[in-house]
Amino acid sequence: MATITTARILAAKALQQTCGQECVDWAISMLEQGHDGHYLTMLAGTSPPFNHFEVADYRDRSLRELRITDISDEAAVAAFSAEHLRLALAGEADLIATVTFIKDLCIARDYQGDIYDFYLLYFAYTDLQESEVQWYWEGATRENIVSIIRDRAEVFLQ
Repeated sequence: MATITTARILAAKALQQTCGQECVDWAISMLEQGHDGHYLTMLAGTSPPFNHFEVADYRDRSLRELRITDISDEAAVAAFSAEHLRLALAGEADLIATVTFIKDLCIARDYQGDIYDFYLLYFAYTDLQESEVQWYWEGATRENIVSIIRDRAEVFLQ
């Protein structure tokens, strides 16, 4: 079982995604890391078939129990994007797949401003795969688009 991070859970909540096995896996992971709580334990012990409303309630109560402060939906998605970018820059994930994922998050969040550059960079990159011309990122060419993406990711992480 891959570890489900709190950033992922908060982003899924922000995106109003169905809460099920992923939330249960997160709770189990939190318990394995030494965290404790009544609702966290209840969430970890939940089994299919899942009722989204019940699981989401346990998730929300677990977050409060863990004193994970409520952050805005925008901040949750930005933190999740940052988590993915760190992995990509460390070579643990594909950079273009990561940009594609963040582009999709941007669209799902109605073109969220702080990740919008990755939306633009995705389309600049894809245009440059088929043509010498793109209209999304000034100065981006086939030769430098990946370095531009890396540079922008580093700036975002700062």
